[in-house]
Amino acid sequence: MTTPIMLRIDALGRIQAVGEGAGNLLGSTLGRPCRNVVAARDPGGELVCSQACVPSLFDGGTPPDGFVMVRGIPHRIRCNRVGDEVVVLLEAGRVGSGYAEPLTPRECEVLASIAEGLTSREVGAALGISVGTVRTHTERARRKLGANTRAQAVCIATTLGLIP
Repeated sequence: MTTPIMLRIDALGRIQAVGEGAGNLLGSTLGRPCRNVVAARDPGGELVCSQACVPSLFDGGTPPDGFVMVRGIPHRIRCNRVGDEVVVLLEAGRVGSGYAEPLTPRECEVLASIAEGLTSREVGAALGISVGTVRTHTERARRKLGANTRAQAVCIATTLGLIP
């Protein structure tokens, strides 16, 4: 499974942080406008990214979610507002409805609790499970999402709408 490329975009549409692998596909990105760096095109060759994309997400607009070409490579693009920024996920070569192995309801509960800032011990107490079980659910969710860290798993799960 290929790890999705994650970009964090500020309210002005500029890239503030990137995940692993972004540089290989997109080159130098920090501080540059997302629409210029990603430059996603629909199957007809029309640009999907625009100057209005990020402001529209902050105004409650519908986020892009579909298959596009980025640098000539097919990707699924997902853009969602998370707090005071927009998170863009690019998944190379993914087809169909998403991940091969879906998260279990308990894995989603654990990630949602982590997203609220709870420690593993606090998550365990809140859900009535051991710290070891919390870690197992977190690790399985991280693996299924292709995330390298707990934080990245939470971000991906939030962006995909798996947790609030």
